[in-house]
Amino acid sequence: MRFKSAILAGLLTLPLLLPQFELFVLSSREVIPFRFKMILSGPLSLSFVFPWLLGTFRTLDLSKVCDQLGLGFALFPGTVTALLAIYSILRMSRAHATRPWLRTAVALVVLYFVICCTPLLNWLYIRSSALGIIGLIVCACTMLNEISAANLLTPETKFFRNAFFLLTIIVLILNGFGFVAYPKLKPKVERYILSKDERHASMSLMPELRRFQVNNLPHEITLRNPETLFAWAGACCLWVGYRRKLFVKNWVKFAVITLNVAPLLIFTERCIPKAPIAMWHAILEGGPQQRRARDLVRSDLRMAEEAPGRRDGVLPGNTAIYYGVHTLATFTGTPLHPNGRNFIDRQANYLYSRDATNGPHRQFIAKNPDLNVRYVWKEPNSRPIKIVSESLNRITLEIPAGRAGMLVRTDTYYPGWRVIEPANVVLERDHDSGYYVIRIPPEATDITLRYRPTGFQFTMALSACTFLGSILLVAWSRRAFDGKPELIDPAAC
Repeated sequence: MRFKSAILAGLLTLPLLLPQFELFVLSSREVIPFRFKMILSGPLSLSFVFPWLLGTFRTLDLSKVCDQLGLGFALFPGTVTALLAIYSILRMSRAHATRPWLRTAVALVVLYFVICCTPLLNWLYIRSSALGIIGLIVCACTMLNEISAANLLTPETKFFRNAFFLLTIIVLILNGFGFVAYPKLKPKVERYILSKDERHASMSLMPELRRFQVNNLPHEITLRNPETLFAWAGACCLWVGYRRKLFVKNWVKFAVITLNVAPLLIFTERCIPKAPIAMWHAILEGGPQQRRARDLVRSDLRMAEEAPGRRDGVLPGNTAIYYGVHTLATFTGTPLHPNGRNFIDRQANYLYSRDATNGPHRQFIAKNPDLNVRYVWKEPNSRPIKIVSESLNRITLEIPAGRAGMLVRTDTYYPGWRVIEPANVVLERDHDSGYYVIRIPPEATDITLRYRPTGFQFTMALSACTFLGSILLVAWSRRAFDGKPELIDPAAC
């Protein structure tokens, strides 16, 4: 039955799964070497019961010891849920439970920690914690169901009592450190952080941000942060409610669930940018260097951003998309070749930039902006190519009349692109370069390219049929069993 359910789920989600699988197979990236200290990612992830123990994104984060970020929150389902899940896993190991969903849930949790403590971390990243969170939630719900049914004995309250007392000690230590010890250590911590920033080769200096993070530590790990208070109160209510056998009452379960969800909602809300819209417009406008890059690059060129860190360069990270500039930071960036020539070094035809204010060895270089490098003719041709409009899955080109030829699109080849108009234009793959080529007729031509995942129509039809079939099956099952006497399990009597 489980195998059939897996097939049904796969058919329903095929339109989403197939493009993701296709992207994974076609993509290539460099995997950084695994360093021994990354093994600490697993043990530090155990702080998911009370993740403020490691700090947050608004202050110092101990996860950086093993070159990671937010390890405590990567697996955080709420303190109450975490405690219920841990106890469910401990009971299963003692009782050798045979529930298949519980075994699967525990396997997902174990899988996350295996990833964290091995070189798999550099392949699957910390974002694989979603697997562990699913497992923790299933374990917690199983435990909560047993508690509600009063199937657990009173002596087993020892786990929740000890967990609450241990959490109380952690809260007291963090508050004592934040309010008493840290103010004396703060000057030394600030000097150390700023000196480390100066030695960091791939990050721009950000002294104001670092000072804010250093000063903000007591506001994040102590009871000044309401998240920590709600988490502690949730553990308290869990112990008291279980000890007094109050979980048979709905209002108690509602209160405990609310205390579990409150820290999650508050933490998530703090990640949402809140600023006047005028500031967003100022970002889109950019500074002098961003405007200069846009003027030089125009709509038909790329800019190579070979920065070792995301905050280097004129357009850091993937923010080039804000300014309509194509960079090599995305999967569509590959070494290009100019009109009618063989492949040459990227420095010969790229607009390359680094922020000159960030260091004496960085400079702003611009190549000839009249050279078209995104759409080029395979053989020399004087017909210009203009990009009229472009989005993530649609591009429109305008080409005046002239000699017919093969137009090479120098974005990375990716299956799923089609010419939707005009009908007489053919899109194919060039055997010499591996890029898409378009056969352009001699008359003036406006070309529209559109992207759809490979097999999209087939998978959508198959998914729709599966969905309709599932509805009909459920309706038939309800009708088939309607009016029949309820079967009684003799063991329940």
